[in-house]
Amino acid sequence: MKKIAPREKKLIATALAAVVLFLLIQFALSQLFGYYERLRTETPAMRRDLVTARRCAARFTALDREVKGIHTKLAQRKKEFNPYVSLSDIARRQ
Repeated sequence: MKKIAPREKKLIATALAAVVLFLLIQFALSQLFGYYERLRTETPAMRRDLVTARRCAARFTALDREVKGIHTKLAQRKKEFNPYVSLSDIARRQ
């Protein structure tokens, strides 16, 4: 095996350090910066979605109250004679 001169050793060490630094920046720091960039852009969108969800929940609650009121009124009604229902019941029995 050939002996490497100190000058070449420094060159190889510098190249290896540059490769390691590149990999560190590419896979560690850029991912971290990308994470913060996504947080910066996604947070306002998530807040808008939260406001929309709260509006929908309030609307659902209001509609649910209306439906419960209608169901209560329907449950309190007297059952009246309905000739069509009676005829269909008779037809089913025969």
